[in-house]
Amino acid sequence: AKTLFPYTTLFRALLRARLADWGSPQSGEQGMHLVFWLSAQVDDVAVALAASQVGLAVRPLSPLYGRETGRPGLMLGFGGFSEQQLEQGVEKLRSVLERHCGRG
Repeated sequence: AKTLFPYTTLFRALLRARLADWGSPQSGEQGMHLVFWLSAQVDDVAVALAASQVGLAVRPLSPLYGRETGRPGLMLGFGGFSEQQLEQGVEKLRSVLERHCGRG
């Protein structure tokens, strides 16, 4: 199937390759955003805050659920970024996850 946004496949592959210790990207076409589901023990709100401190804007997903039912994850946007910028962003997020969570 032809993807609407050419970097969708690349971005998903980068996330799988570099961030597999902490979670996995949701499959399927999602426009200019991807959901990256985090392992259950990861605090997505704290990760999003730490990411913002290194210049990444990601949205935590657990606050969108009812109390005690939240699944940790991050909404990641990739529209308007070059391949190099996506690679740099994934590496920054990897560093945040390593510092915050340790190695998977």
